[in-house]
Amino acid sequence: MWARCLNLYLSCCFSMVGVMLKLLGPLLVLLALSLITLITYTFFTYVLPLLEMSSSGKSVLVGTAVFFISQMIYNYIKAISTNPGTPPLYEDFKLDEVEKQNGEDDGKSRCNKCDRFKPPRCHHCSVCQRCVLKMDHHCPWINNCVGWYNYRYFMLFKLYLATLCFMVIIFFFPLFSQSLRKRRHARGSLELEGEPFVLMSVIVCVSISTALCMLGGFHVFLTLTNQTTIEFQSNMARKSQYAKRGQVFRNPYNLGWSRNFQQVFGPSAVGGLRWMLSWWAHPPSGNGMSFPSMGRFTE
Repeated sequence: MWARCLNLYLSCCFSMVGVMLKLLGPLLVLLALSLITLITYTFFTYVLPLLEMSSSGKSVLVGTAVFFISQMIYNYIKAISTNPGTPPLYEDFKLDEVEKQNGEDDGKSRCNKCDRFKPPRCHHCSVCQRCVLKMDHHCPWINNCVGWYNYRYFMLFKLYLATLCFMVIIFFFPLFSQSLRKRRHARGSLELEGEPFVLMSVIVCVSISTALCMLGGFHVFLTLTNQTTIEFQSNMARKSQYAKRGQVFRNPYNLGWSRNFQQVFGPSAVGGLRWMLSWWAHPPSGNGMSFPSMGRFTE
């Protein structure tokens, strides 16, 4: 009785959170694009003319900024618009083919919520109400799930965003500190044109870069160890269980950092840097439904 009531209560709570995230998603995307536009406008309108650089130096800076901004926006839009991957309906899929590829079914071949085939590493998103291939998490900032087909766009967006945030801090901070000094000596004076925009840009970029150092660093670790956020949590629990039996748990999908990297960013070599240009780089091989794997544990 009490267990049933608790399950019903938790189910209602999760449903409410899912509805809130679904409603909040478009607003967060709009907020992100607005902040990107405002900070870009501030740089070209107020900051760039005040930089003590030669004309050639400013040209190089402008070209670099335009490149990073265009790459960031491209990958952000792709992360939003790309379907992360959805498996076919259960009745339309030949289960025996996947069993041959993976060697196991694990008893989780069918989703009881959307009636789709559920391959390894696939999870049902309560916000999108669909199964997602190699699901990492649902991100309200892109109003989409992060999965097999858009994970590299998500990662590259964060890479370019972090780079631009550090650029803003480097080039905006002298004006930011100058503004603070002026406020101490002349209260309320706004001699610097566009000062509110400069101050806001620095505060926003410091906050974002701080968050990205933690979140981005965690996802780099997940990429190099071939885990998703969901798998990381379950693998931690499995490590504890295996340790009690005197065994060492091993992530079965960890093929070494180089192959793990290529499974996300495509077959391009890490040092070649082609992987950074998602519109030019080859997409990762595979279909998000079967993955090469190693053993689960060692003695």
